[in-house]
Amino acid sequence: MTDPADAAGSGHWRRCRDRRLCHHRRVDTSKRVEHVGEQFRVVLDGRAVSVLDYADMDDSWDFSHTFTDPAYRGRGLAAEVVAAALVAARRKGITVIPSCPYVRTYLAAHPDEADLMRR
Repeated sequence: MTDPADAAGSGHWRRCRDRRLCHHRRVDTSKRVEHVGEQFRVVLDGRAVSVLDYADMDDSWDFSHTFTDPAYRGRGLAAEVVAAALVAARRKGITVIPSCPYVRTYLAAHPDEADLMRR
């Protein structure tokens, strides 16, 4: 039986060392964004694959660090977790401090979100 992930016939699926982490694997996955403590997470198949850590400073959130599991990079998950955190900040009326270089880059590419930055 041919695996759907290898439908193109590349053979990659058979050659991949760890099929659980294979970025070519096409599976109907459940993806959600969670806000737990001082962290936003993109959870894929029950596993946190991209996170944004922040420090709650009462009237602002200091976005200090983002990380995406290397096996899941290149899928826009870091952008998704940052976007979700910005939506939450906007809803709560909170400004953000973009200490994380990725968050600064994201905000530079999305000037419509600049009003959330603490001045």
